[in-house]
Amino acid sequence: IVLSGGTNVVTPPLSVARVAVAATVPTAVIGTASHGVLTFTRSGGTSQPLTVNFSLGGTAVKWDDYRRPVLGDMPASVTIPAGASACSMSIAAIGNETGADPEYFTVTLSADPAYLLGSPGSATVTLAVASVPSALARTSDNRSVIHWASVAGKTYRVECEDSLGGAAWTDLSGPITATGAATSYTDTTAGGRTQRYYTVYLTN
Repeated sequence: IVLSGGTNVVTPPLSVARVAVAATVPTAVIGTASHGVLTFTRSGGTSQPLTVNFSLGGTAVKWDDYRRPVLGDMPASVTIPAGASACSMSIAAIGNETGADPEYFTVTLSADPAYLLGSPGSATVTLAVASVPSALARTSDNRSVIHWASVAGKTYRVECEDSLGGAAWTDLSGPITATGAATSYTDTTAGGRTQRYYTVYLTN
């Protein structure tokens, strides 16, 4: 405690951790195993567990539209375990209760005496709708061309899976910004596979 002009100024000890949060997977696709991921980090010592509190906001409705995939809840805190400088939370997209467009939720770190707020102090995960490609063609050199109806200026991603056994879908394309009412993407990795499933989803 430092006395300055008769005012008590509390200076946090140097050992207090500084925490931050980031959306390391910023999109969760509704009704699929393509989950969003939030990663909470701390600086400083790791000998003790640290509980990090946060608030939720955005256009999506917690529990109904998004929640943790295994436990089925949506807590307001996470604990970074002893010996670790970070922990991650997977988020499953369930639905769109309000019809929001875009649909997203934001995590904002809450102040606490146990830590200092670092940067970034908030993170956003978008809940995207999966769609079936409107057309699929195979080229002479065994490439697959996926076509879908689109909206100019919107961003899409193409994912694939070689079997429908419940494994996570693989991102093929990265973000694709549509320039018109129809968009296509060529899968150059499809050669030699006897089957492959595709999905296209809107990310914004």
